[in-house]
Formats: sequence, structure tokens, C-alpha cells
Amino acid sequence: MSTPKKLLISQVKIVKPFEQAATPTKIRYSGKRYFIGADAELAREDSSGCYENFKVSVGRLTRQQAQTALQNVSSRHKRSVVGMTKDFLSEILQKSKHKLEASGDNFPKKVLVAEPLSIEEAGEVSGQWLSNYRANIRTALDGWFDDIDFLPEPFAVFQYYRYGLNHPLLNDGNKHVALVLDFGGGTLDVSVIETTSTGDISHGGKNSRPLSAKSVAAAGFYINQRLAEDILFSALQNKEAKTKARKLIAKIGSFQSISDEEKSLLVEQELAFVENFTDLLSQVEKAKIRICNSISDWSLAANLHGTISHLVRVAEDPFAPVSRQIEVQLRAERLREVFESRVWVEKLRSAITNAIERAQKELAGQPISVVLLSGGSTNIRWLKRLLERDLKQYLNDAEVLEISENYQEVVAKGLAIECARQFYTEGDGDFGAVTYNRLNLALRPDRKDLSWCRFRAINEGLPQCDDEGTLLPSATSLRSFLNVPMKWKARLGSAPRSELEYHYLKSSFDPTDVDSVHNIVDHAVRTPKEATFGSSVEVELTVREDGTATPAFIYGRGKRETRVEGRPFYLDMTFADTEGARDAYLGLDFGTATSAVSLVSSEHISAYAQRSRDKAWLGLGDLVQELPYPIAHPLGVYITQTDTRQLEDYGRATLEAALTFIAFVSLSEIACLNKELRINRLFKDFRRSAGPLKHLIQEVQRLNTTHSPLATELLSIVNKEEFSLIDSAVTESAKAKHFKKSMIDYNHILSILGNHIKRALAGRNLGVFESTSKKGFGGGYQGLFRCLEGSNSPFVKLYDYEGPTDFSAAEVFVADVSGGQVIPLSPFYIWGLGSQLGNRDGYDLYCADMINPSTEKYVYFHAQQGGEVSLSEHEALKDIAAYVGALLSGNEELAPGSGMAFDLRHA
Repeated sequence: MSTPKKLLISQVKIVKPFEQAATPTKIRYSGKRYFIGADAELAREDSSGCYENFKVSVGRLTRQQAQTALQNVSSRHKRSVVGMTKDFLSEILQKSKHKLEASGDNFPKKVLVAEPLSIEEAGEVSGQWLSNYRANIRTALDGWFDDIDFLPEPFAVFQYYRYGLNHPLLNDGNKHVALVLDFGGGTLDVSVIETTSTGDISHGGKNSRPLSAKSVAAAGFYINQRLAEDILFSALQNKEAKTKARKLIAKIGSFQSISDEEKSLLVEQELAFVENFTDLLSQVEKAKIRICNSISDWSLAANLHGTISHLVRVAEDPFAPVSRQIEVQLRAERLREVFESRVWVEKLRSAITNAIERAQKELAGQPISVVLLSGGSTNIRWLKRLLERDLKQYLNDAEVLEISENYQEVVAKGLAIECARQFYTEGDGDFGAVTYNRLNLALRPDRKDLSWCRFRAINEGLPQCDDEGTLLPSATSLRSFLNVPMKWKARLGSAPRSELEYHYLKSSFDPTDVDSVHNIVDHAVRTPKEATFGSSVEVELTVREDGTATPAFIYGRGKRETRVEGRPFYLDMTFADTEGARDAYLGLDFGTATSAVSLVSSEHISAYAQRSRDKAWLGLGDLVQELPYPIAHPLGVYITQTDTRQLEDYGRATLEAALTFIAFVSLSEIACLNKELRINRLFKDFRRSAGPLKHLIQEVQRLNTTHSPLATELLSIVNKEEFSLIDSAVTESAKAKHFKKSMIDYNHILSILGNHIKRALAGRNLGVFESTSKKGFGGGYQGLFRCLEGSNSPFVKLYDYEGPTDFSAAEVFVADVSGGQVIPLSPFYIWGLGSQLGNRDGYDLYCADMINPSTEKYVYFHAQQGGEVSLSEHEALKDIAAYVGALLSGNEELAPGSGMAFDLRHA
């Protein structure tokens, strides 16, 4: 099967089991019942805790330990770590299965699971975490799939940037060396990947090579703990209490993964400290996010005095079950100081440097050309500045890429893309059974000098490496050697008559560097008395699918042979799936903080291949990144669909979103300039659907007597020839709602509308103001203007704002950034409406769906989730209802803003 040069995989299908792309990795038990995700945060039917740290334990415990070490998860129920993981994943998969079948998709028989790189923890055997993790995940997924495969998270990130995002830098047809940083909730995963001379991955072979990899448990949770410690010790006045707290924190280590067994060993005061400190961690997480959202200048020398601070409560006596609470202020300056000194300097910098240096031998002088960022913690954008400042010697020629996509979906989308690649390579994919790091071997016979031999491969097909001390170069494919003893010959300066010391190392030549030693537990074999020796020693290594490697040494080959076997260790390599291509794949990103699911099937692949040759589809993919969010989101969902019914539903939703935008934005500008206009006359039991929207657009065009500039541009579609096609599409879309067959070329219609809106908005941005405040002692205000552009949050395009007006965070505007003017779009669009009701997904854009001024009924729908909020039914929204009513009735006026300055903030 030939592969198209460019598959259109820009919008893979994300399954939303709980109406959200990312599900919080949390579980709470009530008896034997359990709740997961956001429901676990809300469910408080008994006193059981909310577990959110079990992923790390999945790798720390052996299969037997993970299944037998039971925890009291509720007052009447015990569960092991594997059981807890099984409950969580089963609930996600059951909901996903229901969603897929309802939309006409079959639930796949194969899953590709994102995995961290082998986490390196002090005192732990290298590679054992990953081996444990794979075994326990297989147990947790038992019964769901025929085949279970694994892909390291940084490799999924690379696939997303290369094939999903189609970033221009990675599509320039040149060779690249990419540094990938996946900085999430639990781990920082680092990998260096080299592409082919064309920057591509093709069916002809694995042409992207993972040259080195490293993972450290220092990410979102680690940042929270360092911040919590800093706040705690600033609040404690008692020297003895500080010393006691430091000792207990050192004893426990990470509060992210403290088990019930560990808690059982603590005395009452220590348990109280754990409860108080855990509560502080939860507050710090919220404070960290809020502060980061308010920072406009991420330079390391920026004056952050005007940035919002956050109050957190600290127990005056953290060792008491009940204590008076002290409020401590967490400021942006202190967040930056702790991140730089306690996180970057102590953990991240050395991990990234180590991964780069491991790859340098393979790179042969090639510089790193691009840095790819992923993971929710990359929203702390000092990371980019610190990379550029401290790692300049490695990254001087590199461009650090940031994206406006939701970082929480990157790995899941990358998994789907790798699944698509596996389909085309008949199961191989681009990273199957590949080593992360160069495998070196040092030998020391009878405690003499350490030898770095030249190893000559005996097996046909093994790479021959001329470098002293190297068995396998980085990115060696071991697929054809699984369970087959790989052998090399080596000459030693003297025979190992008593013992042979051996050190298997990952891209290192220093056996004292414990982070780089594979066989840290056992590194010597005794020589049998009857052994004889020839001129060389044979080195043997047998690797299994899960990465377990058994070393052996053979003396006296051709004479009286003696084989001595060492203790197995764990080799850094990707999982080796032994099956061929499947008809459908599920991508499962089981993350420390959030989890996500994606889908790819043979039908999707066929559609992607066809769309890669269709200019209409390619054009829509570009528009998703460029249009305002309320249109870009449904359009992004539309182009992921392959089922005819789903294409029709989301095509109609995008059509209505585009018409809504034209109508509401045009009407808002006209109302700002024409104070005599009474908006309520246009809305008599208005319902937002294609037909009423088309008529509203025509009526608004008739009212545009002032020739408002943006409205004139948007409404000009009415006078164009293409409007007859839109008129026809509106008529046809009504048929589909009544289960009649419609004949709409949505690609053509959406392309017309999308490009028209894009042209009309040239130089203007839909967005919201954030963190506006009075400027010192002078007049005016300053803050941020966040552009709502593209299909998902986070929306990273920001402008620094200065002007005469303060703005509510709920108001939505179209800003002419060069002209310094804004048009208010509320009451038609409102930001964060549901958050005032405590909805977990309510911090988002809401659009007017039903308007009836006579009955004061105003219903808004969630731009992403589709849920409705009726203003009149909620006491908390009565002020907004009164404001909307006053505007629509003419008792309040829509007023444009002017005299403003917008300065684009560069990433």
C-alpha cells in the first residue's frame, strides 16, 4: 500500500466520554460505587478521599504488589492500585464505547496507550518503573482489547506537531533535530528526535529516530509541592515546628502519591499535617493557575507588581487536626522565584541537558533546530525563557514552538496520528520496538582496569558500531531480535578468571553515573572454575517485548564453552507490538492530571487520504486555526467526522455558528452607531437556527443606514451571488432536522462563509479583557485582551491593553487593535456565564440561543459543550438578566470603546 505524501490528519477525532476532551484523572469511592473525573471532585457522600495520584503508583509497584496492596478507599471497601486504575479506565472506556456506537463507530480491538518515558528515581532500578507500568496497565485493561500497545508521550507530541498541527517549520522539507518537552502534571518527559533529509516519515522505513530520552517526576504536582512548602515555612513562626515539618516532608517525599500503608505508619500529629498540607496543595494549584492566567509579560526580569496575587489559607498549627487559619499571599514574583530556583535549577535543567548530551554522539555535530512543547505545565511560560537563557549552547540555532491548541489534547491527538501511521505501515508505525538511548557496555575483568571494547556484531542485521564501548546506537529497531539472543564478540586485555564486572549504560561512559546505569542492582558474574578462555569473549543480550533484557557472557567459544547468565534488567525501548495493522485503533492518554481518548479507523484513514487531495478540505483545516472560536470549534469538530450523519449534524452546527456571528456582530456595531435603533423589535420569540438567522441577517442589512464599517463588510455576503447557495443550504438544513434527506455541499458553503468572515475581520479580533486595573496614581486602566481564535483553549494570542475604560471579564468584544476601538457583543455573547453557577466547564463562551424580551426569557448555550443556561431560572444570574433585558429594551445603550492602545504580546 502506498502512502500519500501528506495525510490530512490535522483534526483527529477526540472522544469525549464526559462531554469534555480531557477528564481529570481522579476517582472517589462511596462504598463500592465510584465516581471519576470532575464527578469525583463533587461527590462527597461519605468521608472517603479523592484519589488523584494512582498513575505514579502503577509504575512504582510490581504487578504482585499493585494487586495485593489494598487501600481503604471508602468506609466499606478496599481496592488495590491496579483495581483503582481498572475502575477509572473502565468507566472512561464504557462511556467512550457508548459515544462511539451512538455516532456509528465501532469500538476498536486495539489500543495505543501513551506512557511516560522510564521514570528515573533515586535508588530505583533503571527501567523497572516502565516495566511495572506496562504490566499493570495490561491488567487494568484486561477484557477490553485484543491488542495493547504503548507509545512514549514525547513521541506522540512529535507526531502531533509534524502531522497534526502541520507546523510550517516542520513542513519545510528539511532535516530537523527536535527537542521534545512534554511537561504535564506528573512528569517532564524529554526526547531528542532526528528526522530524515525531507523532515518526513514514510512507509519506506522508520526515518525519524529517537536519539535519547529522559523522564523525571518534576512537573505540575512537583511545582505545587515546592510552592506549598515555601508558603508553609513563610507562615510558620515556631522554629521547632519548622524543623519538625521539614523532617516529615523529607520522610514522606512526594505528597502526590502517599499511600494508605504509608499513612498507617504515621502518628496522629503527622496524619494531621498530611491532611493540612494536602489541603494547602489543592489551594496552591488553583492559585498557580489564576496567577499564570494574569501574567502578560513572561520575561524573567519583568516587573510583576501589577499582576494579581492570590490568598491561600495555612493552618497556624499544621500538626493539629483543627487549627486557626492564616491567610498568606502568593504573588507572581514569588511564583517565578520558586519555579526558577526550586524547579528549574534543581530538577528540570539537568534533566533536559542530560537528554541533549546523550544524543550529541549520534547527532555528529548537527544542532537542535526546533523545540516542541506540550503538557499543561508549559502554560508556565518561563520555561521557554529559561531554555533560551540557560541552554543557549545547545539551542542557539533552535526555534521554540508554542501552540494555541489545548495542550491537554496534544498527546491524545498524537496517539491517533501514530495509529494512522501504524495503519499505513501495517502495524509497525514509526517508533515500534526502538531503543531510546545509545547502549554502551563497560567490562572489568578481575577488578582490573575498566575496558571499553570494540564490539563486533555476530547476528546478521545487527548494526555494526565502530565506536569503542557501544553495542547499539540510538534508535536501533529490535523488532526482528525480540526473544532472539543478540551476540557480539569482544577482546579483553585479560581473561576474567575470577569474575567479570559489567555496566550497561544509556548514552554514558561513566559507571558511577547511577542515572545512566541499566543494571544497577547486579553488575558482576562469577567465573565457573571449569571455564576456559579463547582470544575473545562473547556478549549476549536477549530482549523481550516489554523491554526486559537478560545479559550473558560466553567464554571459550569453539573449545569447551561456558555460558554465564546475569540478572535481567530493563532496557529503554518502545513497546514492541507483534500484531499487524488493525481496522481501528483507540488512543488512550492516561495522564497523571487528566486523561483523554482518541479514535482512528480504516474509514477515517481512507477519508484522510481522500481529503489530502481535496483543496476544499485542506482549506477548511486552515480556517480552523484562523476563525473566531464560536465558529472554529464546530468547524474543527466537523472536519474530524467521517460518518455521514455526523458530518451533516456538525456541518449544520457550523453553518448556524457562522450565520450567528455575522448577525450578532453586525447588529452590535449598528446599535453602537445608531442610538435610535431598538434591538428588541428584531426579537420576537427568537430561536437561533439557520432560518431565523438568515432572516435576521437580511433585516440587519436593511437597518445598516449608517454603513457601519465591519457590519457593511460582514453583511455584503447578502448581495453576493454565493448568498443564493447559502439560502438554499438554509432551506435544505431544515429538512435534515426533520429526518429528511438534504443535499448540501457543506465543504463549499462553510468555505464561502469562513473565508468571507476572515476577510471581513482583517485586523480585528474577537476576545475578552482580563485583569484590568487602575494605572498607578494616574488616569486610565491597563490589562490584557485575550483573542478567542481557533477551535480550543488555551487562547494564547494576547494584547497588552491601555485605555480609559475598565471592563467586566464577562463582556465579549470585537477589537480593532490598530484603530484602538472595540465593539461590545454582549448581550449576544457572554464569557464565563456557567462559572457563576459553579459549572465545572462553565468558564467558556456562551451565545444567545433564545431571546424573548416580552417574557424576559433569555437562554444561552455553551459554545463547546452545548449545554443551556436560562438567565431567569437562576438567582445568581439575575443581574445579568436585568442587564440583558435593559439592553434589548433600549433602556441601556451599547457603547463602543475608543482611544485604546493594544500591544501584541510575543510568546
